[in-house]
Amino acid sequence: MKIKIAMESAELAARLTLLGSKLPETTANALNITAYRARSAAQDAMKQDFDRPTPFTINAVRVRQAKPGQQYAEIRIRDSTQLAAVHFLMPEIYGGARSQKRFEYALGGGNTFFVPGVKTPLDAYGNPQRNLYSSILAQLQKAHDVNQRETAASRERRHRREDRKRAPAVYSDFFQVTGLTKNNLKPGIYQRIKFGKLGKAIIPVFRQARGTPQYQPRYPFPDIIRATWDAEWPSAIDKAITEADRKSTRLNSSHITI
Repeated sequence: MKIKIAMESAELAARLTLLGSKLPETTANALNITAYRARSAAQDAMKQDFDRPTPFTINAVRVRQAKPGQQYAEIRIRDSTQLAAVHFLMPEIYGGARSQKRFEYALGGGNTFFVPGVKTPLDAYGNPQRNLYSSILAQLQKAHDVNQRETAASRERRHRREDRKRAPAVYSDFFQVTGLTKNNLKPGIYQRIKFGKLGKAIIPVFRQARGTPQYQPRYPFPDIIRATWDAEWPSAIDKAITEADRKSTRLNSSHITI
């Protein structure tokens, strides 16, 4: 998504008539100053509204600068096929259902959603560890690249590595439950850990959600941008005019002869 901020030259005419040909450049500078202040306000709000947002999330707020021939600036949330931050931020802004992750589609098709369990390994930002997804897909033979799927031989090698790292000997495997089992495991992703001759444990890693997860709005991105615009535009245009005057003074002074 993107928000455009613009100011037509007619609204500036009373203060900027003396700038002449510098008017478009000065207006663009003022718009850019305001846009970057709005981006900072939106990023600061993320740190308040979200629990330990990642640098990827914070840096998803971008600015498309105004130019003398383009009298508006855009504050947008980055979106592309590779870096689709907009997809997971939209429910936080407007509420509603979130998009499905590739991990979820690979494990259950178009209507499967997972939520972390109490034992899910988390990173420093409170999200499931990145290598967790790839490990699960590899072991369950669901990785998109068939070369990344775990074979019997590679499983044996992994078990030996895990055994060497821990005492007593331990190794683990992920498995998926799609329906109720005889021991009442609910649909989700589990990790089976074997402690050599000491027994084993089954840990829930992801539970399968019933239906599509729904979100309530908690990140008022458009309101933040509009409020920052109202608060910052007057000082931004003052700063742009001052800079234009300073450049004009330096230019005129450089042509003085004695």
